[in-house]
Amino acid sequence: MVSLANFDLLSVGTAVAAVGILGFVVGFSNLRSITNRTFLLFTLVTVFWSVANYLAYHLPAESSLLVFRLVICAGVWHSLTFFQMCFVFPRDRVVFPQWYKFGVLPFAFIVSILALTPLILKEIATVSVTGNIEKITNGPAIPLFGLTVLGLAIAGIAMLIRKTIQARGVE
Repeated sequence: MVSLANFDLLSVGTAVAAVGILGFVVGFSNLRSITNRTFLLFTLVTVFWSVANYLAYHLPAESSLLVFRLVICAGVWHSLTFFQMCFVFPRDRVVFPQWYKFGVLPFAFIVSILALTPLILKEIATVSVTGNIEKITNGPAIPLFGLTVLGLAIAGIAMLIRKTIQARGVE
């Protein structure tokens, strides 16, 4: 029987396994499709983000700050791959526009690198008596992270809504 202390590990492990399997099944069902490849990439980033998020709350405070930064970095890639999935869906082939290749991708890359520095998560502010981080001081670039992730998510959802309205049973 699984103890309640390990329930969080069981739930994260189950979710990670399910998402990973789904990603590989869809991704490898048609490797020529940009939608399938992007979905596979999205699920791999989701798996990494989930594992890092789990570890951030279970490692000692001295190593948790780095893992929290990895969670933030993965969050940028998660929102970017979600946006790309919305952009390419449901097509098999896509020619990415200049604004995506030379605007969105480099910007997201820069923000993800900044996520690994004190500019987004500055330092550990408070540690509990059990050794877990209770509070982290945000750096001056935290709004840049928030706007990037939120902007990509909203743009992706808006793109899907627009595609749904325009499709009207065509695709």
